[in-house]
Amino acid sequence: MSRFLLALAAVAGLFVLTGPAGATPLPPNTPNPGLAASDVSANLVGATIVTSVSTPVTAPGAFSGTLNAYVIREAGGTYDFVYQFHNNAGSTDPVERITGASFAGWSAPGTPGFLDAGFSSSNGTSSISGGVNPATVTRTGGTGADRVVGFNFTGIAAGADSSFLVVRTNAHAFTAGTAAVIDGNVTSAPAFAPAPEPASVVLLGGGLAGLCFAARRRRK
Repeated sequence: MSRFLLALAAVAGLFVLTGPAGATPLPPNTPNPGLAASDVSANLVGATIVTSVSTPVTAPGAFSGTLNAYVIREAGGTYDFVYQFHNNAGSTDPVERITGASFAGWSAPGTPGFLDAGFSSSNGTSSISGGVNPATVTRTGGTGADRVVGFNFTGIAAGADSSFLVVRTNAHAFTAGTAAVIDGNVTSAPAFAPAPEPASVVLLGGGLAGLCFAARRRRK
């Protein structure tokens, strides 16, 4: 078998082995008390918090705070991705932008918005507990210009919290992802992102393996 076929087989095996693992929900953490189960169930009927992570972030000389990231499972089985940032009282700079990645190829049932009593499949308004709302929401980069979802603020001042920022998707699985807090400086933190369903990745791996087998037979 040529080096090309060996490489192709290796790639196929990689997809088959790692695809389902990558789509497996991560072990649940204790949800950060900032977002209560009652908040979720009251605003997205039948939804539950699946997992969360809370990470201290610092841009030296500019700001420090905590970025909270959550995964919410809606009643229909799709996953939403939520971000919330607290800017510490001792920060010098306000935070201007919070982003989440990677959402390329995952259509959202509605516009990314804020989690509150008025949140629907088409928009979001206000916030749960008086947090700072973004002025605009953008989707940029990658397939369909939607890889990165950005929430843009006039400023989250020292001592203030953002509202809970929601990206709704049609994904039925999730994996590790990243988020960023930006004030001119960019500080990244672990978060979550949509993932292919296990069956889809296994089919892709099987297809690659089939191509490899067919090519080998032609050479005999």
